[in-house]
Amino acid sequence: MIAKAVEGLDAKAKASGMSQSVKFRIEGEGAVVIDSTGVRASDEEADLTVTANAETF
Repeated sequence: MIAKAVEGLDAKAKASGMSQSVKFRIEGEGAVVIDSTGVRASDEEADLTVTANAETF
């Protein structure tokens, strides 16, 4: 699930011009960080963290 999210969102994030970072923490799966450099599987600090279960994500 994490790898699929990274693959699907990376190009969009790079083109977005984001100035902040957001982390999506998916319970039982891991976390994805999105920022101006793209998308990666990571649990690093972010400006905003959203936690959801896999069904919601």
